[in-house]
Amino acid sequence: MAVYTASQLKDFSSIYAVQNFSDAKILIYQQIAESIIDSLCLDNSQSGYDDAYNSAVVLLFDWLAGNPTAIQTVSKGKMSQEYAIESLPITVRSLLYKFYKDTDNGLMNNTINLEGVSLERNDIGLR
Repeated sequence: MAVYTASQLKDFSSIYAVQNFSDAKILIYQQIAESIIDSLCLDNSQSGYDDAYNSAVVLLFDWLAGNPTAIQTVSKGKMSQEYAIESLPITVRSLLYKFYKDTDNGLMNNTINLEGVSLERNDIGLR
């Protein structure tokens, strides 16, 4: 489901290096972004899904183009790890959480809890 052309993605992208990408590379990154979204099993029957999908493709495209090794997949024999919505950038999660289907509880709510992390230095006085 190609949403954008290569020239459109060059125009939309905020990653400077994308201007030097070949059209084939841009379309592959778009296909990867769409595959990630499709693997989340989102509820596409809700209103606004198409707009959210198209926006998420651009956001994921930038995420992939900016740091293509950010996604790590684990594969051991016949076991492989699928994408989870929790591993996506916060902007994409916020955009798509409304459409995310939890297999046990139906639709999840569209809130994302941000929790602070307490940092503690333990090297003071050890030198």
